[in-house]
Amino acid sequence: MSTASTETWGQMWLPLWPLASDDLLQGIYRTSRHNALELRYIETNPQSMSNLLVVDIDHPDALMRAMWNRKAWQPNAVVENPANGHAHAVWALAEPVTRTEYARRKPLAYAAAVTEGLRRSVDGDKGYSGLITKNPTHEQWEASWLTDHLYNLDELTEHLTVSDFMPPDSWQRTKRKNPVGLGRNCTLFETVRWDVYRVARTIRKRNEHPTPEDR
Repeated sequence: MSTASTETWGQMWLPLWPLASDDLLQGIYRTSRHNALELRYIETNPQSMSNLLVVDIDHPDALMRAMWNRKAWQPNAVVENPANGHAHAVWALAEPVTRTEYARRKPLAYAAAVTEGLRRSVDGDKGYSGLITKNPTHEQWEASWLTDHLYNLDELTEHLTVSDFMPPDSWQRTKRKNPVGLGRNCTLFETVRWDVYRVARTIRKRNEHPTPEDR
């Protein structure tokens, strides 16, 4: 990898203490950023935010799929396994999407839908969680750097909609049955929020009309 490409990845990739591994079958562990960049697999995003949208393309022509007919919205990088042609395609965002418990659900759901659209555009792996990606700085992989442009979600949505890859609104409801990637955070919110709302109403009523036991 060239020095320029290494610097580009260093700016795009944000985790400071990522999960990493040289062999996923042997497990993953958290380590320093410096040590992680020596290993084949690394955590895609920090725990609190997502600024990289990654799609797993399990096809021998993965690079061609990621580049085909999308000059204005090519991935920033395609990290390919030269042994079988499979690859991870990476789109970098100009503004990260927050994933903490304090995050707003709508931007998170929006990012999950855009990721699904990107997956559909290359017929990517439906089960890929997005947690771990191929390290483009590792010598085992072949990394193709296609653009240094940072995308926003609206921009990607426009291209995906025109190309008829953006999932319909109903996809979010169906995806809750089998969530992966960013959709897991959305599902967690949907699953627990009604219980939280119920508890909050109970506490508010107690404060407004305390019983003798509460006084």
